[in-house]
Amino acid sequence: MNKTDNRMQASGTLQICIDLLNHLYESKFPFAELRPKQLSAEVCFTGDYDFLYDGTRKQELIRKIILFLKDRGASFFIFLKNSQKTQVQIFDYGTEKKIILEFWSAAVISPDIGPFHYSTALTWQDIEKSVAPSQSGFSIHPNIRALIYITHLRARKKDLGKPEIIARFKYFSEHCLPDGPAYEQVKDVLEKLAAGKETLREANGNALSLLKESASFRPVAAIFYVMKTKVKDVFPLFPSRRIMAVVGPDGTGKTTLLKKAIPANGNDRLLYYKFKDLYRKHNGLDKLIRKYYPDRSLKRNQIDEKVYGIHFVWSFIVFFFFRIFHSGKRIVLDRYFYDLLLTGIRNQNQMAREVWWHGLGCFLTPRPHCLFILDVPYETAQERKNEISKENWDLTFHHYLKCYFSKPSRYLAVCNTDTTVENSAAFFNFVKQAILK
Repeated sequence: MNKTDNRMQASGTLQICIDLLNHLYESKFPFAELRPKQLSAEVCFTGDYDFLYDGTRKQELIRKIILFLKDRGASFFIFLKNSQKTQVQIFDYGTEKKIILEFWSAAVISPDIGPFHYSTALTWQDIEKSVAPSQSGFSIHPNIRALIYITHLRARKKDLGKPEIIARFKYFSEHCLPDGPAYEQVKDVLEKLAAGKETLREANGNALSLLKESASFRPVAAIFYVMKTKVKDVFPLFPSRRIMAVVGPDGTGKTTLLKKAIPANGNDRLLYYKFKDLYRKHNGLDKLIRKYYPDRSLKRNQIDEKVYGIHFVWSFIVFFFFRIFHSGKRIVLDRYFYDLLLTGIRNQNQMAREVWWHGLGCFLTPRPHCLFILDVPYETAQERKNEISKENWDLTFHHYLKCYFSKPSRYLAVCNTDTTVENSAAFFNFVKQAILK
């Protein structure tokens, strides 16, 4: 790690957050603010910022966010809570706090049937006619947004007496447009709800009726949408909840970070292990390969790349028993199976390439609960370890993303280690606390 402190101050982290949203706006990505909240230094670390986006473009959204924040040198993690909610937390080294952005593929609403109510969803396509371009990108019509907020309060069973909710009632009342859809009815629902003249259940019913009339909300279609997303949430039936894979090119500081962040006495809830030891320490064949390999001028890592297929199969077998023996702890691996799917990475004279069995390798690789990618400016990595060309360096990061999208982990963290080891360890512990909840 660098000896100098290269921390981002709160204002810098906030600016990165603002620039990210502007980047999405400028790229014409379809998303809009759901609930009003000022993006300022006074409140940015409290609560979260909610946005509705076109859920059919989820992977595109995540990719845009990752690449932008990586280029800005931010440390962040992405939490896929369910099929509808993607949470982005941008870490601030100066305060050890985070700015939370939540992107919803559908707004959760809760219609009532007699004494019962059920959860369903309002998607981007349902309100697309009420979305219009603005100076800052896209915006939902204020009248429709007010109705969505009322249904949100019912779905989440919010306490209407909270100052934040009272302030939002006032905001929506002031920003409703007279020439917009159902202006008088929306104002009436907001005023009665704020004054306590109407229960949240009654207001929710009125808001849903107005949404049916003013937007393209279809209750039956919404129910089928929710059922489909529930199936997607169940699809990863056997996620590897005890695996945290720490990856990154040589020179990003994986070993340095993990030795600092994980106590050596083993009393922590995490077990640190080097992935290479799976096929080096427990494989007699590895010794024979190195002893009788024809080109004796190659380094050990370069010989390993020539026989990654053998190492993958052996590591897969050993790791199965390794997880059983250490079932009581979460395993933190320095490198992962993904590193065996890219060969020629240390050859500075030619481009690295994926192994021909890459797709099968991704399919067989246990899905880690958290994929933790370390990143650093290429020049800094060269000062630490001059082993990889610039082209292969860039290719490696995109390779990790490809593996991630082939089998998304619930948590994806990207840590920029161009700072002190203490700062990087603080971010690691921040992510660790999140996944241990």
